[in-house]
Amino acid sequence: MSLDKDRLYIPTGIKTQKELWQGFGHTEMKRTAMALGVIVGIEIIISLFYQNLFFTVVSFVIAMAGTVIMVSKDSVTNLSVVDMVKFMIHFAKEQKVYRYQRMKNF
Repeated sequence: MSLDKDRLYIPTGIKTQKELWQGFGHTEMKRTAMALGVIVGIEIIISLFYQNLFFTVVSFVIAMAGTVIMVSKDSVTNLSVVDMVKFMIHFAKEQKVYRYQRMKNF
């Protein structure tokens, strides 16, 4: 009976911000808007070289869909692909400490 009282319940899946749809909130909307500016600039350059409206529109739609997929958060881990990559880069840049001691004989 005392074990039940001492248990700590940690709820999962609680969102701290309002989301427009599952995994996509205002922060992700800002990231998508920033990517939109970059993508529009790239699409203008592409349209100048290729002068093909269909190719420009299709590449724009693919780029925007990819951006939304990469910034949307997973329902289980509450992390997006962009967040995971940021964490991996941060971990790779961290200083690693390995405390080895030299022994005389093995």
